[in-house]
Amino acid sequence: MDDIFISYSRVDTDFVVKLRESLTQRDYQVWVDQDSIPYAVEWRPEIQQAIDSAQAVIFVISPESAASAECEKEINYALSNYKRLIPIVYRPVDPAQVPQQLRKLNWLPFDQGEAYTDGLEKLIETIETDHDWVRRHTRLHIRAREWDIKERNSSYVLRGDDLISAEEWLKQSILGKEPASTELQKEYIEESRTFATRIRRRTIVVGSIGLFIVLSLAVLFLIQRTKTADNFEQAQVNHRRTVALNLASEAENLVSANPQLAILLAAEGMRITQRAGEQTVQEVRKTLAKLLTTYMARPMAKGLAGSYYSSFSVDSDSIVFASSNGLHFIELDAYGLSKSYHLIPWSKGKVQRTYGPVGNWFMVQAESDDENKPTQYLVNLESKEVVEVDAQPVALTLDGRWLIVVEGKYTVRLMDTQNIRTELPLSKIGEHWGDLDDMVFTDDGNWLAILDRDLTPNLIDLRNLDEGGAGMSQKLAGSAGIRLLRFSANSRWLAAADTDNSLAVSGSKIDLWRLDNNAWRIAIDKKDFLQSRAISMLDVSTHGNWLAVVGWKVGDSGDNDRGVTLWHLGDESYRAYLTLPEEVNHITFSSDDRWIAAASRYDSKVRIWDLNDYAESKRDNRELRMMREFDVKGRGVSSLGFFKNRNALLVLAAEPMVWDFDMSNPAQQPFTFFGRQIETEEIIFAPDKDWLVTLDEDGPPWLWMFEKPAAGSGINNRYAQLSDVELLSLARQVAGRNLTRAEWSEYIASTGVDEVHQQTFSDF
Repeated sequence: MDDIFISYSRVDTDFVVKLRESLTQRDYQVWVDQDSIPYAVEWRPEIQQAIDSAQAVIFVISPESAASAECEKEINYALSNYKRLIPIVYRPVDPAQVPQQLRKLNWLPFDQGEAYTDGLEKLIETIETDHDWVRRHTRLHIRAREWDIKERNSSYVLRGDDLISAEEWLKQSILGKEPASTELQKEYIEESRTFATRIRRRTIVVGSIGLFIVLSLAVLFLIQRTKTADNFEQAQVNHRRTVALNLASEAENLVSANPQLAILLAAEGMRITQRAGEQTVQEVRKTLAKLLTTYMARPMAKGLAGSYYSSFSVDSDSIVFASSNGLHFIELDAYGLSKSYHLIPWSKGKVQRTYGPVGNWFMVQAESDDENKPTQYLVNLESKEVVEVDAQPVALTLDGRWLIVVEGKYTVRLMDTQNIRTELPLSKIGEHWGDLDDMVFTDDGNWLAILDRDLTPNLIDLRNLDEGGAGMSQKLAGSAGIRLLRFSANSRWLAAADTDNSLAVSGSKIDLWRLDNNAWRIAIDKKDFLQSRAISMLDVSTHGNWLAVVGWKVGDSGDNDRGVTLWHLGDESYRAYLTLPEEVNHITFSSDDRWIAAASRYDSKVRIWDLNDYAESKRDNRELRMMREFDVKGRGVSSLGFFKNRNALLVLAAEPMVWDFDMSNPAQQPFTFFGRQIETEEIIFAPDKDWLVTLDEDGPPWLWMFEKPAAGSGINNRYAQLSDVELLSLARQVAGRNLTRAEWSEYIASTGVDEVHQQTFSDF
């Protein structure tokens, strides 16, 4: 339960961040939508739930917030539930422009000048006024809302001391205490008393009847004794089952606000029946599996805190971190949890880049005395041997046998890692005259493309290297002058283009090659693909159905228009031009060739087109229909990409976002990573899974697993197949703690199952 909810305009974000930090330092829990709305949830119910749980609502007054319809909705909701509303003036505004509900309230003058400290003290004094009263108001409001949501089920009414305390509170409210009680609170307390009276009367009646027949039953007592004990035990079993189901229900309600606590409650729901030697309630088990599917974030080991660099293996099954403590190698299981761990001391320069790991080897590029010439190292996981390499590493082959390096400026060689203890043998496999970024690999790691002296692509088959490192090489004849290479995601298509402005006046060149029976064959050769344009970016869709090209206009006009030209490779007569208001820096296709997305570093918009609209747009002679557009809130897009195995788009800006496609909900908005503020260079992608790692300067890294649940169940199939022991073990590692005594008292002890604080997981 948060102490304070802040309603504000996004324009005032910097001030709100400072205010939140000031209040947090005073031990208040503060809810701000900037970092408190979890992933994949509807935002308006989240805001209403946060207001319900808050003891005070602060409204930051500025010209923008005064004019905001959303802010006014938050105010109305808070006042309708009799929340304490505290307006503070951040930037002056005409009172007539402020929502009418606020005009009658006292405003606290509050700016970032000399008055900031005074304003903060007055604000805290206001919050603390009748603090206990407001806290009881909030607690009763939450319980009343829960009772109402559960269709006023009598199992949620107040009992015993809670009821007596609530009735005393209601009397004081009637006498004028603020904030006043709501109609729902009054109904809740009255219904609780009615229920208690009904139970008491029933007890009296039953007691009278019992007294009358007690002598009659005395004769049957010994006969019934055993049966009564059995009935009592069955009642206990039924009660434990009910409590477990209630905990599962509570967990589902909490997953958006507190996923860690939700997982703990669902796990305790399983443990309650297990401690009594009873079978797990299957509905509870399903809830825990569903929560583990939903909760995509995994905090990694605390010993990795402060890691400044990381890299996945090519199969995504392991990952290396660089920190001040050394190099940390972690092998991951299918659930993103650690299977093995190696720590390698590191006394060399600060790690700038790592490659791999593959097999027992990975590569490290580190700072040296010459800032323009970093030092390269090979590191062996088993022996922890560190060997300096006098060449520029590019990549390891998939089997970990061969290290691809560039020696000097142009020579591409293979280094045999099996002979690392001797003088390193280097086998020349070609020359590369382009930039290192233009030396590209297929996603499956089987092929390497380099550009020779006349900028003709040469493809090297990395699967069939002999003992000396020699392998099959294919020169793509007729494709000279190439400066840009891109493989498709399925590793079966290669797009090649020139990027020379001087050539573009007569038309830019595009070649498309297809892998057929282990050989690359020309599929398309267009020497005037974009008239009067120089190609700056291209991408070929996963299954080779589409080619997307971004080209600069050239000529005396100096026009830098950078729209996207789409070409349907199965219908060469069809081309579409996607018009964007800003220079395009990012284009990407979905893995099923259904969607294309485009964005720019200089534009806050991400736009998505539905490629299934191709046939109709061609028939109607119109542009391809843009299906979605959303704003990343004024922050330029720095990267864009679709996940491999699910229909979701990842957008990297100052605040990373994920957007799952739901055609039945056109208004769906992207969600952020639990609101965590992450710099783009701190995100590392797994090459073979829909996983990524984020690094935190002060805390441990986080692993994000964008798993796809089975249709209809909300549960990933891997979790559904786990045994009870395995499922609880996974929950233990994800939660990383037990219920606190306060949480146990609130959620468990009151059920009567066990008033003594228990450990859900014995090793915490």
